[in-house]
Amino acid sequence: MNESILKLIFSTGATITTYAFGGWSAVLGVLVALVVIDQVTGIVASIKDGTGLSSRVGFIGISKKVFIFVVIAMCHWFDGIMNLNGILMDAAIYFYIANETISIIENLGRIDVLIPEQLKQIITVLRNKNQK
Repeated sequence: MNESILKLIFSTGATITTYAFGGWSAVLGVLVALVVIDQVTGIVASIKDGTGLSSRVGFIGISKKVFIFVVIAMCHWFDGIMNLNGILMDAAIYFYIANETISIIENLGRIDVLIPEQLKQIITVLRNKNQK
């Protein structure tokens, strides 16, 4: 690929990231990694348990992941408006990190990966709190 095109793609991505999230951070990187891992483990689990793959379900799942980052961007903008120094954005990122981690562990259970009992108990408690 032409070097100028690569530079354009990289600089555009960096500009969008800076505008949307105030730049790149370690916790944002962790969330991106967890989103990808969750998507992959969800696909593998669906294949394994026989529910199969559906383009409609896949599209909805990917759309939800995109909207996670829309919410985080909104929190970043609200932080700026209210001079909160990133509190809202960080809270949203940590919420989604916890949510993606739970989803990954559930997917691993569907794939028959052994999950430590303590982790299962934590997930049960968190799931019950979310349902209230």
